[in-house]
Parts: sequence; structure tokens; C-alpha cells
Amino acid sequence: MTRETALITLQGQTMGTDYTVKYIDHADGRALPSPAEVKAQIEHRLREVNAAMSTYLPDSAISQFNQLRDDRWFLLPPDFATVLRAAVDLHGITQGGLDVSLGSLVNLWGFGPEPRRDSPPPPDAIAARTSGMGQFELAEESGMWFVRKHAPLLQLDLCAIAKGYGVDAVAGVLAAAGISDFLVEIGGELCGRGLNPQRQPWRVGVEHPLQRTQHVAVVALDGLALATSGDYRNFFVDDNGAMQSHVLDPRSGRPVRHDIASLSVLAPTTMAADGLATGLYALGAEAALAVAAQHDLAVCLITRRDGDFQRTLTPAFAAHLADA
Repeated sequence: MTRETALITLQGQTMGTDYTVKYIDHADGRALPSPAEVKAQIEHRLREVNAAMSTYLPDSAISQFNQLRDDRWFLLPPDFATVLRAAVDLHGITQGGLDVSLGSLVNLWGFGPEPRRDSPPPPDAIAARTSGMGQFELAEESGMWFVRKHAPLLQLDLCAIAKGYGVDAVAGVLAAAGISDFLVEIGGELCGRGLNPQRQPWRVGVEHPLQRTQHVAVVALDGLALATSGDYRNFFVDDNGAMQSHVLDPRSGRPVRHDIASLSVLAPTTMAADGLATGLYALGAEAALAVAAQHDLAVCLITRRDGDFQRTLTPAFAAHLADA
């Protein structure tokens, strides 16, 4: 009996959100693992990523490092080392916008393992929380990477980039299984490889900040990744009715206050797209577009203007627009 080409969809939960994987099982004689085997491999890989970088797991590698109160060298698992090194690079590209040293402040504001808040923390509590990318040091020896603190109370938080890395890790599982045409999504961060069932590059939409069934742009993920940062999903409204975003401004230690509703980035890896989206969002619209122009980044910026939304695309992003 001739086997027909099939679109396989796998779903599950990870990193406090959902994941979806779609891939093509071609009727061309290639031997692929069963969908159940592929899902088991995906979930094993995601558990590895979480075991390295989830601040919600008390025995994860990052939690163990955060609990240290001295300057001993800490051996980084490979996943942790890859992401932390990328975060240092992206910190420079985003002119400090991406700052993974803000773990204690993220927790203080209620966007980490500590309980959610109904009001902003007092200024003295914000000032007392240790942060700063210069407060830790990376070193390599014999192919292994180590990190140590220069400030005992420093806490790292890689949530702004680790979810994107998780997408890339799943993509690696699929490629290793011999799957060439797939779309991976974790909590809104996506990467596409190969072609969809219509033999076209996978098309995905940039979500409207208010109408989630509408898109402000549709792009073709032909070997690319898309990540979005915004203030419309993870926030709390304080006692004064002000919305407090989960993205903190490293310069103030407080949630960003600007007119960007969302900022999306296309990049070769989801880790890079994720880190860039957060870092540029933290800078504000003018500085974000200046950095995007300097580095020829593919950015879609949605800003609030007089009760409506305004879309701004960089040339590198516009080059990947597809018909809806």
C-alpha cells in the first residue's frame, strides 16, 4: 500500500507555556521515527533545557548558581553556557537592553518564582537588588565554560532568551530525526525550516496587540525564526491603575514605560530573535530603530499613537513579508 504524505502535529507544555510542532512526513520511502517517538525525543530535550535554565526549578543549574554566595567558579552545562554567552553578545548589540543579570529584580517585581504583586516594590527595595552584566565573569578552559559572581547576591534570569533556545533545541531534534520540513512554536516564538504542505515556506503572522486573531504582518519563515516582545501578555495593573510590564529597563530596575506595544524580530536562530526582541523592546522605539539600522536587523515595531497602533518595518523585515 502506498503511504501518503502527512502533516503531523505534536503539542505539549514546557517553560510555563505550550509548544506546537508541525512537520511533514513525506511518502518518499525515508524512515522516520513514529510521531510518538519524535514527541518523546522533543520532551526529553526540553527537560534538559529546563534542567539547565529554569529559575522555577530549585535544583536547576541556574538556580544552583543563583543560590551561591561566593565567587567560586561554577561549571556551566553546555545549554546554559551557549545561552549565557549569546546573552553577553546580545547585551552589546542591544546597547544594554538585554540584561540577564536582573534575576533578583525580576523576582522582586513578581515576574519570577516569587509571588505576583499588586503594587510596585518600594524604591529602597529596588535599589537594594544586585544587578549588572559586569557582576559576573565567564571563562573557558579545555572546551568547558565556567561562570562566577563578583557580587554574592547576583541572580541570573535567562527567560528573555532561553525560550527561543528551546525552539532551536526542538528544531535540532527534528533535524537529527531526518525531518526537513517543520514549524516549531513555543509560547509565540517560532522557527520554520523547509516547506509547508502547500510546498511553500511556512507563513506565520505577527499578532495584533489587542486582536489576537488578527495579524499586523505575515512573514515567510524560510529558514528563519520569529520572536516578539510586548506588554500585552505578561503584566500586572498596580493599585494606581498603571500597567507594569514584565520587561524591566536595566537602567532603572523598573518596568519599561514607552509607547511600544510589541516588537518582533526575524533572525537565523530563535535564540537570537528572542534576545534581540526583548533587548530592543527595553530600549524604546527611537533607540530600537537606531540599533536595528546599525546592525541591519529585521524588526517590526508596533507603537501606540493617539488611541491606535502604528506599524514600522525595517527594510530587512519588509523583505520577508508574504501575502496573508
